[in-house]
Amino acid sequence: MFESEKAAMDFSKQLCIAKCNSSPSLDSVLYQDLIVGEGQELEVGDSLEVAYTGWLFQNNGLGQVFDSNVNKDKLLRLKLGSGKVIKGWEEGMMGMKKGGRRLLIIPPAWAYGSQGIASRIPPDSTLVFEVEVKR
Repeated sequence: MFESEKAAMDFSKQLCIAKCNSSPSLDSVLYQDLIVGEGQELEVGDSLEVAYTGWLFQNNGLGQVFDSNVNKDKLLRLKLGSGKVIKGWEEGMMGMKKGGRRLLIIPPAWAYGSQGIASRIPPDSTLVFEVEVKR
């Protein structure tokens, strides 16, 4: 149906952004699978390695990139449910599979809230992540 996998993923991203923009208030994590992946679904307690890029949600779409490990040598290692990452990641990654890619749109209450992160994430920011489960 699409010319390429990239075209299909771009369409899926726009679909998720449109869902966010049509919601009167975002009070939970919105997600859209870009690539489903294979194998067992992730559950609480699973250890995984992830490649990701994070954007600020600005002007009804993807804004400034504030963090990424895509072009770095190290993947992010985490254990689901351990509380080492923001609540929105824990919630949004449940059910993903190895090789899967997902777009997460995370409201402030599920991210860094009214605190933000000095010089990187303004207070009350909605965040967008593209995450890929590598292992």
